[in-house]
Amino acid sequence: MLLAICYRRCGEIDKAVDHCLLAQKAARMLDDRRLLGIVEHNLGHLKGMKRQYREAVQHYENSLIYKEDAPLDARLITLLSLVRVHCDAKHYRKASMAVEEGWKQLEQAPNGASEHYEYYLHFSIYRLLLSGEDELLERLLKQEAIPYFQKKKEYDDASLYAEYLADCYMRRRQYKQAAQYYQLSCTLLRTQTGV
Repeated sequence: MLLAICYRRCGEIDKAVDHCLLAQKAARMLDDRRLLGIVEHNLGHLKGMKRQYREAVQHYENSLIYKEDAPLDARLITLLSLVRVHCDAKHYRKASMAVEEGWKQLEQAPNGASEHYEYYLHFSIYRLLLSGEDELLERLLKQEAIPYFQKKKEYDDASLYAEYLADCYMRRRQYKQAAQYYQLSCTLLRTQTGV
C-alpha cells in the first residue's frame, strides 16, 4: 500500500493502481476487511484521478461496505471522496445523496458534528453548493471553512474552497473578489506543494 501511495505522489498512477491491486489480493487472502476498506478507498482515489468515475464510485462504495464497522472518520473520508467524485462526474443528484448520508452518520454519532467538525464543514459546504445557496455558501466558506483549513494546514481543502468561493463571486459578477480568492487558491496550492 505504501508503494502505491509513493507512486501516486510521483504521478505514476498506473504503477500505483498495480500496487493497490496487489495489496487488494493480499488483503483478500488474509480476509482483512480493514485493509480492504483502505485499498478500495485508494483505488477509488486513483480511478478518480484518471477520470474513470464509474470505477472510482464502485471502489468507494466497496470501501464503505468494508468499513461498515470502522471508526466514523474512516467512513466519513470515503463518503466525502464519493461526494467529490460524483461532483467531478457531474452526477449532482448522487453527490447530494452521499452528502445526506454523511450528515446522517454525523447526526447518529454522539457529538458527531463537534467531534468531527472538519466533516461537518465539508458536508455543509457541499450541501449548500449542490442546492445553489450562494449567499450561505459564501458566508460559510469565507468566515469558517477557509480559515479553519488554513489554520489546520490542510491546504488542499483550503485551496479548493477558496476556488469555490471565487466561482461563487464570478457567478455574481463580483470580479475583484473572485480574483482575490483565485489568487488565494493558487497561493495555498503553492504552499501545499512547497513551490
